[in-house]
Amino acid sequence: MYVNPNIYRPIATKLHQELKPSVPIDIVTLIGSFSDITLKTVDNLPKEPLVTYDNKNYTFIVTNNPTPKERFRMAVDLAHILLGHVANTCNLYRRSANELMFKANTLGATILCPEDDFRNVVFDYTDDDDYADMEQVANHFNIPLSVAKTFGRQLHLIQP
Repeated sequence: MYVNPNIYRPIATKLHQELKPSVPIDIVTLIGSFSDITLKTVDNLPKEPLVTYDNKNYTFIVTNNPTPKERFRMAVDLAHILLGHVANTCNLYRRSANELMFKANTLGATILCPEDDFRNVVFDYTDDDDYADMEQVANHFNIPLSVAKTFGRQLHLIQP
């Protein structure tokens, strides 16, 4: 599946330019920087959605010191907010739900891995045989290996 970069790049670029986060990005602080998001901190993230929307305000469930998988999950849920999916939840239950999820996953990856930084890190961890050590890339950004590989493929930095 293909996501038009014109959908996620402007959002992620604006976010990175305004907040100037350092890598690995502190996703909890980043989410808390939005004035219309109230954070609710728990020890363990629930299985249900992390975001609720009520009266033009969001409540976002987070955990301190999240694992790479939890960081990505929080970034994806933030992406759903930024893409307007949460306020229009009826859209998430239609045929296009997979497309909406793919867009949110792509934006979530871009939030945690600024594209230029990601490209540079992949090149830094590519050896003379043109093998990119995506495990090192994933560790650098504190994301799951599967996310690093998928994002690397989307950017045409690694082979499928």
